[in-house]
Amino acid sequence: MEAVATASLTKPQELNPDFAWLDEVKEQYRKMANMWNNDNGNDLEALGGGFNVTLEVLQDKEKRTKIAAVIRKCADCMDEVVRIVREYI
Repeated sequence: MEAVATASLTKPQELNPDFAWLDEVKEQYRKMANMWNNDNGNDLEALGGGFNVTLEVLQDKEKRTKIAAVIRKCADCMDEVVRIVREYI
């Protein structure tokens, strides 16, 4: 996720130096990428909540609660992206 998102933001930033604020957006995408697959066992993949989530995991209340918490943190990052974009556009 991070590589694609940050790469797609790099070119506009190169073409328009006034878009320095895109660094703030990239940071939010980095955070979400870590929540997806690089958070010391607390990420979605480690919790079983990645793309290949199973019915067994979804039926486990404890696992489901942890997965939902990570998804909510990702939503917070996207809210921050929206706030940043609205501030500068």
